[in-house]
Amino acid sequence: MLRPAEKPPLGLLPPEKLRPPPPEKLRLPPPPEKLRPPPPPPLKWLPPPPPPPRLPPPPPECPPPRCASAGTARNKHNNPLKPVIIKY
Repeated sequence: MLRPAEKPPLGLLPPEKLRPPPPEKLRLPPPPEKLRPPPPPPLKWLPPPPPPPRLPPPPPECPPPRCASAGTARNKHNNPLKPVIIKY
C-alpha cells in the first residue's frame, strides 16, 4: 500500500494504468425514415345505448311487518321477545 507521500497527485495516473483509447467504431449510416402509417380516423361518439326495459317489481314474498302494539317488545323480525329468566 502506498504511503500518502508516494501517492500520485489526484487526476494523474501513471501511463501503465491508463486504458488504451478504444478503436473507432464504424459508424452506420442513419436508418432511412420509415413511412409512418396514416393516423387512425377520429373516434366518433356513439349515442348512449337505450335504457333496458323496466321490469315490474317482484311481488312481495311476505306481508310487511305490522307495527307492534304499545308494550309488546319485538325484535327486528317483528317476533315477540322471549322472557329471559335470570337464575341466581
